[in-house]
Amino acid sequence: MSLYDGLIERPKGFVGTCVNSFDEDGMCIVPDLPWNDVTEFAIADGRAPEITREAFLGRANIPEGVLDLLSGKDVAYLDMEGAMAIHDLDDDVHYLFA
Repeated sequence: MSLYDGLIERPKGFVGTCVNSFDEDGMCIVPDLPWNDVTEFAIADGRAPEITREAFLGRANIPEGVLDLLSGKDVAYLDMEGAMAIHDLDDDVHYLFA
């Protein structure tokens, strides 16, 4: 183990969307996400500062499939209290990274 282990943040990976990360009761079903339910997610979304695309790419790996889905869309990059998101503003879908 190195002295630097844990000091460098690992890039976040895609874990799902706001559509498939919560069950029918609104409970979060993705263990890597920091929210218990959709209410906590909505609060974090409301507080989330928008960051630049470059800042987002410096902290997260975006799969080609997600990039393809978002191509040509109006998006916002968000830092969401322990997770990150790309908000597809056209379809109102958050692509979540943890």
